[in-house]
Amino acid sequence: MYSLMYSRNHEGLTVDGRPGTSLHTRVLWSTVGYILLAALLMMAGLSSAYADKGGNGHGNNGGGGGGQASSCNVQVTNLEFGPIDLINASTNDAQAVLNYQCSANPGDQILLCVGMGPAPRSNGSMIPRYLVMDDLPTLYRLAFNLYTDPQRTQIWGNFGSTSGMTVPGFVVQMGTAWSVSGTQPVYGRIVSSGQTGLPSGPGGSPTPYDTDGGNLPVSFTYQVFTGQAPACGSGNVTINTASAYYISASISSVCRLNTLNATLDFGTVFQTLTQNTDGSTTLGVTCNGNPYSISLGYGLHANGQQRRMIGPNGGLLNYSLYLDPSRTQPWGNTPQTGYSGTGNGLPQSVPVYGRVPPQPVPAAGVYNDTVVVTVSY
Repeated sequence: MYSLMYSRNHEGLTVDGRPGTSLHTRVLWSTVGYILLAALLMMAGLSSAYADKGGNGHGNNGGGGGGQASSCNVQVTNLEFGPIDLINASTNDAQAVLNYQCSANPGDQILLCVGMGPAPRSNGSMIPRYLVMDDLPTLYRLAFNLYTDPQRTQIWGNFGSTSGMTVPGFVVQMGTAWSVSGTQPVYGRIVSSGQTGLPSGPGGSPTPYDTDGGNLPVSFTYQVFTGQAPACGSGNVTINTASAYYISASISSVCRLNTLNATLDFGTVFQTLTQNTDGSTTLGVTCNGNPYSISLGYGLHANGQQRRMIGPNGGLLNYSLYLDPSRTQPWGNTPQTGYSGTGNGLPQSVPVYGRVPPQPVPAAGVYNDTVVVTVSY
């Protein structure tokens, strides 16, 4: 609510009795004097009112003459992006609402300009801005930005900010009202591409990347104008501070197995298996900055934990898979007995080492098996 109270002080007028008259006459003159006094006061009031209407000049951030001084307030709602997938390239958009209220004389036009600064702990950066997560020993930053247009092409800047950004101006038409309120959208975007090595949180638990307990600063200017609206930042206007607002996102714990059909080929063995026959292959995996594990099943023809390949007439050949090139650490089918790694948002290669030990060969032919690869994160 806005209230306005103003008063005018008028100089008093005294009319004395005229000398040489009777008491009755003096009373009469005194009565006439008060009548004249009232008339003069009414004329003075009319003259002052006409002066107020004619002197409606406005300075920066205020009205002029005897009218209502202009004022504006600005507040922005929280901006929440929700979960972000950094592995599968995506564009993540969100939107906040800028609420404003301005008071001025009916018929006035106000130019309201709103600037937005860098997020806390962003080292002053605005191209891009950053959300942070500091629940781990290392401070992690997630790039984002704010825009004035729904296409996200005009970065929302601040007063005195560098080129490549825009401080938007909104024209508020008072019309017949003394107070006008309205809204403007604030467009946010996070592009996942190129943002690598960011964990979702301690132990893979999603933890907010945000304005670090603080809020993104907002400032604004306003001025009454006539004719064409001036540019934001022009003129001698006061920069006001509005309530800052909270921005947050979370990073989804995501892994992707890049190698869907890896092949481990032991080659060709002639007649008998009298010595170890080794082979290897590589699995490709991409995970964001969280721990993960890869386990390998025991295949379609296993006997307990002994993997076996099947060949002609149902003949079987034993083989084993290992974590290390010396073939001393068997690769199991649980996260505890499999491969353990930490994602960095980039493709990682994980070698798989195989061995066919010496054993009788049931029959000549092709032997094969299928093993299920499981990524846990």
